[in-house]
Amino acid sequence: MQLFFTARGDTYEEAVSNGMQNLYMFQSLVLLENGFREEDLKTSNFSVSEDVFFDEEKKEFVTRGYLFNQSAVLSTDYDNDLITRLFQSMSSLKSVPNVNLTFRLIYQDSLLMKEMVNEAYQDALCQANIIAGAAGVKVLGPIHIEQRPSNVSFSNSNFGIDLLKAVSNKSIDMANITPENIEVLESLVCTFEAE
Repeated sequence: MQLFFTARGDTYEEAVSNGMQNLYMFQSLVLLENGFREEDLKTSNFSVSEDVFFDEEKKEFVTRGYLFNQSAVLSTDYDNDLITRLFQSMSSLKSVPNVNLTFRLIYQDSLLMKEMVNEAYQDALCQANIIAGAAGVKVLGPIHIEQRPSNVSFSNSNFGIDLLKAVSNKSIDMANITPENIEVLESLVCTFEAE
């Protein structure tokens, strides 16, 4: 889960205080209540900046206080019940962070991966033989083989305050958020020599 906390304040100190209060409430009512520790939430970005907007009447930029922004990551193995409980806990917060769920593919069975790579290589060799046959040449063998890793992140959804508030009303079925709905592409690039 990538979490994005925001808060406003008239002064720098007020913005930081409001932001830290939001973070404290998240840790107390969401993390700890669902079996996590405070250390499990890893901050990836933090900033406090002036809240500046363009005033059309005055035709100038005006500062209207300060903005607190903090991005954090909460990692866990996939568990739909846990995700549902986390969202339900977040829905009770006064200031709900935006949430982006990201699923990462981790190969549990290296034998399965070897079989998939072998199948992909055999398919590439078959395609190379078809192309070589059409050109009237013979495939000698591979020059270069590269497997492009697939263990990158695949985002599923971004959840804001409206959706999280709906969770508390039981109007959304969190069981539909599953990594099984994400299609993963594994690439094997083969270059063959022909004569």
